[in-house]
Amino acid sequence: MIINSPEAMEIFGKDLAQKHKNILLNGELAAGKTTFVRGFVQWLWLDHTQVSSPTYAYLNIYDQTVVHIDMYRLEQENELIEKWLLDAIMDHEYVLIERPKRTEHYIDETRMSLVFEKDGDIRSVIVNQALQTSQ
Repeated sequence: MIINSPEAMEIFGKDLAQKHKNILLNGELAAGKTTFVRGFVQWLWLDHTQVSSPTYAYLNIYDQTVVHIDMYRLEQENELIEKWLLDAIMDHEYVLIERPKRTEHYIDETRMSLVFEKDGDIRSVIVNQALQTSQ
């Protein structure tokens, strides 16, 4: 799927928020992952202006409902516990993980996996896996 603008990426996030609670977001820096999350959060009627990249903080929590994690800097699986990421995954209704590592065992069967790519100003998203839609 080709995404021509940040607004279109947010709309895509809103669309998937209606169907999925757990989404794995793969892709390079500046490919649109956080913009997608902004749309996802907005669909839930939460303050989407607070959405930011969690690359250096590891995680952001929006209104105690959505956890937005970036695992880019994780080196070992035990860091999921040390940095409270596993607790955050288990404690929140909506889980969005950028550059997921070692999470297959911790995200339920409703997860979806997306791959974000960029080519100049154009972004594309590949639906890599949709195991089951949330109820």
